[in-house]
Amino acid sequence: GQVVLTRAEDQSRYGDMAALKSKKVGVQIGTTGAEFAGKQGVEVKTYNTAALAIIDLANGQLDAVIVDKPVADYYAHRKPEFAKKLAAAGEP
Repeated sequence: GQVVLTRAEDQSRYGDMAALKSKKVGVQIGTTGAEFAGKQGVEVKTYNTAALAIIDLANGQLDAVIVDKPVADYYAHRKPEFAKKLAAAGEP
């Protein structure tokens, strides 16, 4: 399933899509996350890869990224440069 990936300090603020209304959300082009985000009333920024969106999230240029849960878990827990800096918010 899809989850919202945020900076760790914002995890409690963005527990669901309603909290992201009017916020800037990154998605990978051509994914179900991109299709879903387009219908949620958020400002959507598209990327060729999820990794590029996640880099912008970590750098403070996005409020959240919508990605598959395994991808979110990898970046939030295993990728050294992002571990403990990012967190999945809410449920898939």
